[in-house]
Amino acid sequence: MGAHRKHWSCSSGYDPTVRPLESTKELVDYVKTFETLRNSFPGMLPDSDRSKPFLDRTIRDWGCIHAWYADVMLPFHTYVQPPIKGVVRMCYKYANRLTAFDTELTYIEGYAVSTKVSIPLVHAWCSDIKNQHVIDPTWRGQETTGSPAGYIGIPFSHKFVAHVMHETKQYGVLDSLWMLKKTIGDWTMKDVLDTRWYVVDNSDEKVDKVA
Repeated sequence: MGAHRKHWSCSSGYDPTVRPLESTKELVDYVKTFETLRNSFPGMLPDSDRSKPFLDRTIRDWGCIHAWYADVMLPFHTYVQPPIKGVVRMCYKYANRLTAFDTELTYIEGYAVSTKVSIPLVHAWCSDIKNQHVIDPTWRGQETTGSPAGYIGIPFSHKFVAHVMHETKQYGVLDSLWMLKKTIGDWTMKDVLDTRWYVVDNSDEKVDKVA
């Protein structure tokens, strides 16, 4: 008989201890600097076009490759012990693989801080739409870096993640977008994002995380 991999679900049949993340506010403030830079130096960054409905806007409509981060990054406030252990410094690979075993998980990429590293670091993890807990297979509380303390990131669509990784031939999205800035500019938010995570108020185009 051949060996087979047991499939599991993070949203059912797995009930780890949930703990709060206390340093998320600092990350929210950090991401707001993207918008602050635009307002402070209007001649340096192109203006963004907000005339289109939010989900119909393209990456190009924000004016530059990084300008839309502040509008779409969502804070995460709870963490659960992951059901698998990945390899340290391979967060993109293991977060991406984790979503392959559970369709209710979303690949998230953004910034994270720990109890010992207060500088925001580009990082990748997963979360399930039902509970919205951080499920991080590679940052569990190493001796040198401490325990995870805060996360803010973008829930990407599987289609967009697969496209970026296929085109760049490497894991990771945010640090790779500059390589594709000429070819992904026309991707709309409805194709870039996992839209299950967003509620758009059409009266003022305010975007909120799904409650």
